[in-house]
Amino acid sequence: GVTPTGNSQQPGEERELFIETSAVPELLLFPNPTGGELYADFSAWEGQMLQVQVLDAQGRLVLQRAVAATTDAQLFELPEKLASGLYIMDLRTEAGERAVQKFVMQR
Repeated sequence: GVTPTGNSQQPGEERELFIETSAVPELLLFPNPTGGELYADFSAWEGQMLQVQVLDAQGRLVLQRAVAATTDAQLFELPEKLASGLYIMDLRTEAGERAVQKFVMQR
């Protein structure tokens, strides 16, 4: 094989390493599993408007809300028609940040 030129480090030459990390806070949901009342901790996004979607395990939208984030955990009353199973809460901020968390409905 041939080593491409231009990307190799010369002796005595130091290369800086940059690692880009995303500092999106974790979305906390409780209790998990839930019987229908789910609390979401949006305090990491306090003062921001959030678009919140709940998806079933097949990715179908089952609930969508616009929420103003506060420091207190916020109650999400889930529709009674939701069957037991795995669901996903997908949160998006106005700035484009996204947080996703799974929860289980147990009726």
